[in-house]
Amino acid sequence: MRILYILIIFIFSAVNNYVFAQTNTSVPLSDSVYQILDNAELRGLCGPLPKVKPYPRKTILQILGQIESADSGRYLLSGAERETIRLIKERLQKEETGLHLAKGFYRLQTETENGTRITGEAGFGLETRLSGGIYLQDSEHGTGFVPGLDFWPLFRIAGDIGENFSYGFAIHGGAMYANRAYMGKNYLYYDGYVQEDGAAPQETIDVFTHPRAFIPYSYRGKWDGIVWEVPHINNADFLYWPKNLSIGYGTYSEIAGSLFSGVVTYRIGRMGREYGGMTHGYSMSLNAAAQPFLGFDIIISPFSWLTISSVTGILEFYSLHGEKNSSKTFQNAYSLSQIELNYKNYIYFGFGSAVVWPKRFELAYMIPLIDKHLYQMNIGDFDNTAEFANLRLQLPGIGSLWGAVFLDEINTELNIFELDRALYAFQAGVAVNIPPLPFGSITVSYTKIEPYTYSHPKTSVPWYNEDMEEAFVNHGDPLGYYLKPNSDEIKAVFHFMPHPRVTFHTQYQLIRHGAETGDSQVDGSSYYSELGKDRSVDPRYRKNFLHDGAYEWNHIVRAGAGWDVPRTLLHLFAEAGAAFSSYTNITEGSPIDGQAHPYAPSSDYPSYTALFLTVGIKLVNY
Repeated sequence: MRILYILIIFIFSAVNNYVFAQTNTSVPLSDSVYQILDNAELRGLCGPLPKVKPYPRKTILQILGQIESADSGRYLLSGAERETIRLIKERLQKEETGLHLAKGFYRLQTETENGTRITGEAGFGLETRLSGGIYLQDSEHGTGFVPGLDFWPLFRIAGDIGENFSYGFAIHGGAMYANRAYMGKNYLYYDGYVQEDGAAPQETIDVFTHPRAFIPYSYRGKWDGIVWEVPHINNADFLYWPKNLSIGYGTYSEIAGSLFSGVVTYRIGRMGREYGGMTHGYSMSLNAAAQPFLGFDIIISPFSWLTISSVTGILEFYSLHGEKNSSKTFQNAYSLSQIELNYKNYIYFGFGSAVVWPKRFELAYMIPLIDKHLYQMNIGDFDNTAEFANLRLQLPGIGSLWGAVFLDEINTELNIFELDRALYAFQAGVAVNIPPLPFGSITVSYTKIEPYTYSHPKTSVPWYNEDMEEAFVNHGDPLGYYLKPNSDEIKAVFHFMPHPRVTFHTQYQLIRHGAETGDSQVDGSSYYSELGKDRSVDPRYRKNFLHDGAYEWNHIVRAGAGWDVPRTLLHLFAEAGAAFSSYTNITEGSPIDGQAHPYAPSSDYPSYTALFLTVGIKLVNY
């Protein structure tokens, strides 16, 4: 780790040598400002935005200033949009020193003898939501009302030392109730698979529904590590999910700054990230929905058309089998590097590689300009590597068209459209500006995650006694797109701001996913799925989407709005939705015979129709 220490010392020693205005800590990915920046980029009101998020506060303020001053293009800012930008800048800019009770923080400032400005803030925040699902029809778990709760007060300290070095730390403790229903057992291999020693593997995992009080695919756990069920709070009750009313904690931290007049920016911290998303929340490689992890990021932008970025960090285990047993097979680091090329606002091309690697000092994975997959060939096949690429074509003011691909494992000698061993995901999308509506846009996308993608067989490595899990997951959730393997999604999203303090959105999704339980479960449909022996020739390792077993069809409609309360940092929000879930199943043959079969609606698996409502409050203090 000596090189990392030397780098950190170099960064600290450079704090006062270069001047860059505003604080360097990041604005979390959940902030609505990212949707506005996407819309401004779509309209050509700012230059191409880097596909590395979150952005530092100073970067967002600079982009907002560029948007305000834009004087050319098809659709310049309206009066309402200018007021929206003013309000966001007012919220993000630093206040005067002293107590700001309505905004929930206290700020102080001093100056050293040599003129270095030092600031500090202490504040509190809150994110809470009440949710409920009314199940009008549920063939498996019964009808009626299911309540849900998330209540997370937060304490934060942050500040600047000089003009290009910043720090921040936040801790929150919360109560949550997110009931799930048990669905059954999932085989890690296909049912009936025989290992090389002749013994059938017996390992299975329990499968649950989505949290039943929340719109499907909308709930994201905010706790770190484990939770404790109320009132049984002791060290013996380490739970990975709040089955009943539970409490938990979470921490976020960041040290960040810039060098060489902003050409190089860096951060070391535990936070959510997104790399390579063609619009906010769509990345196939490191998605905004992924759980936070501790990592070191470096972003180098020597020219307006070129950005090189990299992150290396430590992933966190998911306590499915208890704290000791779960962690001893999941001791992983993670690295990702990408290169971005832009031709003005018209063409974007980005490509890179990522790797999940059992912890050790593997220097090359930390270097931005070394391809992870090619380097693995130099050191032995012990890691899970992937390549990805993104291409976007844009006509500013009108819209953009993009495609993305994530290659987890592939071989040009294989039939990538038939064999399970070809692990990849792809996405195509279009975003269109809607000029009459303030910051209005509609985005339509199609995403396909092939079987076993993001998963990985347990691997024997020389420096551990256990076979290690190496899936692209962190704390049980995917690092890439939020769909499980063997899924596809059609999604349409509409955003606009009817008032400078009000946001509005609607969304439709059709998500189809291979069954993880039952007699017709489809292999490769879980992050825990494992490709077995003879995976290139075994006829059962063939994918036939929708035609090789049971599949859930989930139609989800949702609409929501948010309001920023004047003269405070309070944000009120509400969202209503409906979901209809049903299954199809093959009408002949077997899920493991490697053949494509006709399918039809099935009553062998549960179906439901439900309505949802969520209301909440945020005290946005960061």
